[in-house]
Amino acid sequence: MAILKVVRHPNPILSQKALPVLRVNRKLRRLVHDMIETMYQEDGVGLAAPQVGVPKQIVVISPQGTRGEEQVLFNLQVIECSSKQEVDAEGCLSLPGLTAEIPRARKIAYTALDLNGFPVRETAEGFHARVIQHERDHLNGILILKYAASLR
Repeated sequence: MAILKVVRHPNPILSQKALPVLRVNRKLRRLVHDMIETMYQEDGVGLAAPQVGVPKQIVVISPQGTRGEEQVLFNLQVIECSSKQEVDAEGCLSLPGLTAEIPRARKIAYTALDLNGFPVRETAEGFHARVIQHERDHLNGILILKYAASLR
């Protein structure tokens, strides 16, 4: 496994929409394992493929920061958001040193393909939901800079 270079702002790949994954294969699984190692190396809880220079809809997350409990999500779609929101500070590996107070839905439902290419539909709450929404923003070319009024 390799540690990948995290792309920093203002690299243009960070503002582009990522392309869907058409087929989960060995090459993508290897990339996922490298992304997981990179996420932990950078002390992150989530990482999207565009953040390592790959314009694909691939997300790895570990809201608890526990090795072996990562989620791999291809073609992530948030399909439902609760009306209740929470505001909390978020940072970003592509914007080191910056945080923003960002409102996010407290509970979400989402669909994706798992590491084996099988469809999943799940819900997430609290910090887990926040991490998924943050990474989904990356797949849509959105950084926390969008929330510039609250940057620190």
